[in-house]
Amino acid sequence: VSSSDAGAGVGYTYMSVHGSNGERINVTVNGIPYNDPESHGTFWVNLSDFASSTENLQLQRGVGTSTNGSGAFGASLNILTDAVSEEAFAEISNSFGSFNTRKHTVKFSTGKINEHIEIAGRLSNIYSDGYVDRAFADLKSYYLQGSYTDENTLIKAVTFGGKEKTYQAWYGLTASELEEDRKQNPYTYDNETDNYEQNHYQLHWNERLNDQWSTNLAVNYTKGAG
Repeated sequence: VSSSDAGAGVGYTYMSVHGSNGERINVTVNGIPYNDPESHGTFWVNLSDFASSTENLQLQRGVGTSTNGSGAFGASLNILTDAVSEEAFAEISNSFGSFNTRKHTVKFSTGKINEHIEIAGRLSNIYSDGYVDRAFADLKSYYLQGSYTDENTLIKAVTFGGKEKTYQAWYGLTASELEEDRKQNPYTYDNETDNYEQNHYQLHWNERLNDQWSTNLAVNYTKGAG
């Protein structure tokens, strides 16, 4: 089940599985923990349009074990980013919806250069006025990867992140307020916004030694500001 503060599915969004909220869902990106180390929550607002750079997504419901990150009480979600593209391509995508919602995406890949090196990336901007009064969201994000492959080796450097400006709309309404106006927002200051930026850096090295053995090494760094 998904929900959002602004009511339009853009901005601060949340996911629950079998009644367990995001703090009880273990999320990894390429095997790297994404859950916040303090609250164990997942702030998808910092990864707007990340689905455009997702190759594979697996959700395992129910209690499970976790090799890294927060314990998986409600579910485990593993996201794998784009695989290495054999062919070069470029694409532009534009989407529009209710409440002045729009999404603009530019994506490219060089394909394999000299059969070994590939560079791929994405830039995105999502904006929405929101269903709730003043609950706008202005989200910018990027994804960039560089890969080297040969018969037994895959080395991939990945960086992705986003910058968000979102008007606060998380406070609830009473039953009488809902009857009066479902769209009203208790926050009224002109600039009562969240302004946050988060950047992720990952380095992966996969080596196939023989038909029975392989090694995997991953290093990551995350920086937030706001």
